[in-house]
Amino acid sequence: IFLQLKNITDKKILIVAGKPTDTTNMKNNHFFSDLPENKNIEYKNHLTAKFLQVAIINSKTIISGAGYSSVMDLVTLHKKAVIIPTKGQTEQEYLAEYLHEKKMFVSQTIDNFDINKAIKQLNNINPAFEKIIFEKEKVLDAIKDLFNNK
Repeated sequence: IFLQLKNITDKKILIVAGKPTDTTNMKNNHFFSDLPENKNIEYKNHLTAKFLQVAIINSKTIISGAGYSSVMDLVTLHKKAVIIPTKGQTEQEYLAEYLHEKKMFVSQTIDNFDINKAIKQLNNINPAFEKIIFEKEKVLDAIKDLFNNK
């Protein structure tokens, strides 16, 4: 994913690793070592809940993990997003696919991620997206279905 960011020079990009105890400089992280220097990319190991909420609210495009709390944050903040389930986490894979089929989120796997395709797919989310997304019960029902089917 990060290497695909090198072609995006006209947008500000914030990468948040979500690692509150990691104090190393993210630019030294092996995930980012091949990423070309880009003044539009800001790296953060962690943001407090308040600053993360502000970042999400002010973002036009969000690419996120597909974990339960991430999905619920996006639902609560009424944000469209591209969600990427963690490989091997069947509950995330199921939820991401379910929400993608319902056109509530765009879902791609880490192995087949295409940033340009993902951003285009965001434009095709159901026009009733906001109505659906405001109905948090639909997402909660999907999560309940997930655990009932195990």
